[in-house]
Amino acid sequence: MKQFQLVTDYACPWCYLVNHYLLELKDQGIHYDIKPVTFQLVPDAPQEGGSLLAIYPKEHILGTYRRMAEKAEKYGITFDEDAKLYNTGLAHRLAAYMAEKGKLLEFSHEVYKGYFETARNIADRDVLTDMIQQVGEDPTEAFAYGDSQEAMTRQKEDLQIVRRYAVRSVPTIITANGELLQGIDGAEDIQDRLE
Repeated sequence: MKQFQLVTDYACPWCYLVNHYLLELKDQGIHYDIKPVTFQLVPDAPQEGGSLLAIYPKEHILGTYRRMAEKAEKYGITFDEDAKLYNTGLAHRLAAYMAEKGKLLEFSHEVYKGYFETARNIADRDVLTDMIQQVGEDPTEAFAYGDSQEAMTRQKEDLQIVRRYAVRSVPTIITANGELLQGIDGAEDIQDRLE
C-alpha cells in the first residue's frame, strides 16, 4: 500500500474536494496509507467563529466557490456562502486519531461537510462529538487523544514537516520520496501521480 502525507486544513475548500477524490479511489478499492499533516490557514481563528470577510474579501470567497462549482457539483457539494471561519486545531488532532483507526477520510468528510455546507462550528465539542459518532467512534476516546500532550506535540511536528518541505499551499500530498503534489485535479490525477 502506497504511503503519503496529506497536508490540509479543514478551512480549505480545495482540500474538501481532494478528500472526495480519495474517498472515490477508496470506493474503487484503491487504498493508501495516509498520514494527515496539519496546515492551519488561520491558526488563531477564534473557537466561537469569526467572519471570513475579516480575512478574505467577499469576491475572493465567492470567486473560489464559483471556480470550484463544476467539480463540486459532481460530488453534490454545495457551499454555504455565509460560512464563518472557525478554529481547526482540535479537528486536526482528532483527524490524527481517526487515521490510526482507519477512518481519516470518513471523519474528514463529516468535518468538511459541516464546515462548508452547513456552517457548523468545527471547534465546538458537541459538533465534533456528532461527527465522531457519525463514523462509529467513541467521542470520549477521541477527545482523550485530541486533548493529549501527544496530540499537541504531533501538531507541532506537523509544522516542522510543512517547513521542511516548504509547503506553501493546501492541499499538498508529500510522497514517500519527498515529492510535492499540488494542483490536484481529480481522483485519476492522484492515482496517476502516485504511480
